[in-house]
Amino acid sequence: LDRFITSTMPRIRDFNGISDKGFDGRGNYTMGIKEQIAFPEISIDKISNITGMDVTFVTDTSSDAEALEFLRQLGLPFKQNDDAEKAREVEIAKKREEERKKAEDQAKLKDSHEDNNTSDDQDSDDKVNNQDVSEESDNIKS
Repeated sequence: LDRFITSTMPRIRDFNGISDKGFDGRGNYTMGIKEQIAFPEISIDKISNITGMDVTFVTDTSSDAEALEFLRQLGLPFKQNDDAEKAREVEIAKKREEERKKAEDQAKLKDSHEDNNTSDDQDSDDKVNNQDVSEESDNIKS
């Protein structure tokens, strides 16, 4: 188990460590892996269904703090919630917000462009109608 954890977990794509929020209050820890393709040893081409898995570590302690220390000693790579990690999360949130705003702006621009085209079509229809009315009134006068 120790060799699996220390050799495989850090090779998971985009791996930053596992969360320490999975304790149940009785010293047991559960973590989930959303997709088995997270492991680079698994060939995506050979997968017909993407599945996830839950892994539970059951300890004989009743303290989450003791279980956390025990699992760290086994080699589980828990996230280090240091300043660098928090700064990285803030940067990701900023990028997502910028992308969301850009998409909204593009949608507004598209709507505005469509409204202008409709307005232009209406203006040209009005001009044609006014010209027809003007020609009719000229014919009536003569």
